[in-house]
Amino acid sequence: MEGKRQEARDKKTRMPYPDQDRFAGALFWTCLFAIAFAFVESSVVVYLRAIYYPDGFTFPLRLIEQEHLFVEILREAATIIMLVAVGFLAGRTGWQRFGFFLICFGVWDIFYYV
Repeated sequence: MEGKRQEARDKKTRMPYPDQDRFAGALFWTCLFAIAFAFVESSVVVYLRAIYYPDGFTFPLRLIEQEHLFVEILREAATIIMLVAVGFLAGRTGWQRFGFFLICFGVWDIFYYV
């Protein structure tokens, strides 16, 4: 009977990532995706600035066209969805998925502005 109780306690306290190599791999690929995706996103912004502000920023700023504004909002939403998806795929539990999303978002945000 004591063996079953110990086994039940072990299941409750068992780490969700008993295989540290899998955790390290998930962390590595999450960060690599975030860095690569930050480059893609920042490249898009460079091209948008070249189109809308070929002479640099001057006042008054040129307003974005309505149809382009809609696409830009969808692009921003797609960015968050992709970062959430990576977190969902990397983690096993809800908190792990949220944690991987936060890591992915943080690394993406840092490299987006570099």
